[in-house]
Amino acid sequence: MAAEAFREFFSNTLFPFSTAPTPHPAPYSTPQKGLDDGKRNELPSFVASLVHHLVVAPVGLHLFFKDWARVPAEYLTMDYALSFGGLWSVPFAFGYMAADSIIFTFPQLLKGHYEYAMHHGAALTLFYGFVSTSGAVVRFMPAIYLCECSGVIFATAWFVRNGGGRDTAFLKFLELSFAVVFFITRIINFPLSMYTLMNLPTTMDSVGIIRFALFPLIVLQFYWFYMIIKTLEKKKKTAAAARDEKKA
Repeated sequence: MAAEAFREFFSNTLFPFSTAPTPHPAPYSTPQKGLDDGKRNELPSFVASLVHHLVVAPVGLHLFFKDWARVPAEYLTMDYALSFGGLWSVPFAFGYMAADSIIFTFPQLLKGHYEYAMHHGAALTLFYGFVSTSGAVVRFMPAIYLCECSGVIFATAWFVRNGGGRDTAFLKFLELSFAVVFFITRIINFPLSMYTLMNLPTTMDSVGIIRFALFPLIVLQFYWFYMIIKTLEKKKKTAAAARDEKKA
């Protein structure tokens, strides 16, 4: 599985480069459409991000409901690493994260945005731990895939916001939905699932380096959720002030 992870890394690295900004950007990314130079530079990362999340999030949802129907005895007799699609889904996620670390995160690190490097470094450690361990541990991977549901909404909102829909009701719906889904999947689901993983005696010998990635990832989720709430509150106050100004 590790070899497949490296193959996925190279294939995912080529994808962001293939969508890199050109001296003559497409009509969508022209200044007239509201996409400045900074946003044009972000465009390849968000294209790759949306594709990644659209692949991984449905896998997580499918596996979550499939696991819901399993009985505990099944986990003792099945090779979960082979049964849930881990031979392609985990390397795919690992490859995307490694590629995005080079294309997007490293430049952000040079600009002083350390949280992206912290997240990607911990996530790569987590994914490597999953691709190199037993099925008893891999069966917790769907809990991580569920977190990507919020990524689908986040990336979609970016395209709507920068594609002329900044003041639309649809964007407001996406932003609120993102906050709700983020809370469910990353503030409730992820910490509880990882707590369960770390407290199962049968998996402790197989957890390996995964344990070192959990704390920074969980801290980041709470930090980002705090920033999400602050952003929503700011937008709410701005909208209220605009309404009051119209009434005056």
